[in-house]
Amino acid sequence: MNKGYYTLPIAFQRIIERKELSRCDLQASIAQNIHLLLVTSVGESRYNSNLGNLVWESDFENIYNLNAWTDRMAKAIALTLKGNEPRLTNVTIQLEITQEETSNNRGGATTAIRKRLDMRVAGNLQKTNEPFVFSEPIYLSPISFD
Repeated sequence: MNKGYYTLPIAFQRIIERKELSRCDLQASIAQNIHLLLVTSVGESRYNSNLGNLVWESDFENIYNLNAWTDRMAKAIALTLKGNEPRLTNVTIQLEITQEETSNNRGGATTAIRKRLDMRVAGNLQKTNEPFVFSEPIYLSPISFD
């Protein structure tokens, strides 16, 4: 297994100390990059205005039409990946949104409801045409009842 890619986050202290940095394989590198793209809002990076995704633009909006919202987000994520992850081809995005309740440890009363966006990215590695799958939940817009 070729470990020719650096892991994120970069350990800059190791660079200063002239030590070897952690490495990973191609699939782990792509997964780390997808995660970075997901947790970054558009315009957050001063060096790349195309980095990030639109999910965070609608973080606290009310979703009236769930199908339209998930279609819009899936297209936005696919566009972000197309522009920022050239190592993947034939990318498909599946999104499912649910609500998750959390409770405090005292009495079990609900203290917050959060939207949970379960995302699955599937595609092929451009280099080898091997299948690639990445799944990750994203939590949006906490509604607190404290």
